[in-house]
Amino acid sequence: MKPYKSCSCREPETKKLLGKKCPDLSKKSHGGWYARYEAPPSADGKRRQPRVGPFTTERECKDELVKVLGRASNPKAHEERKTTLAAFLERRYTWRKSEAETGEGLAKKTTPSARPSTST
Repeated sequence: MKPYKSCSCREPETKKLLGKKCPDLSKKSHGGWYARYEAPPSADGKRRQPRVGPFTTERECKDELVKVLGRASNPKAHEERKTTLAAFLERRYTWRKSEAETGEGLAKKTTPSARPSTST
């Protein structure tokens, strides 16, 4: 998770990216600062290593990495990614219905169970 400097220069013969191997990276105005971090696995269980950047300074890169890691380490964010739309809507409906029953939030008449049927 250590920031690194990289650029998009290419080798003239093979046209491959030089990245961290570029000889001009030691120059202050050449390349940008990047960082990779270990994110929670995707919904299908695959490993994720997103990259942040480019930044003009190593300090900016470190600051952004701290922000991103704070969001990525949130266990609730990981659980939400696995939630299906049906499960989310069911959970939200249950929550809204309980709010109406306690008198907080929605009025009872706004929940679907309180609405009169409109069959014609």
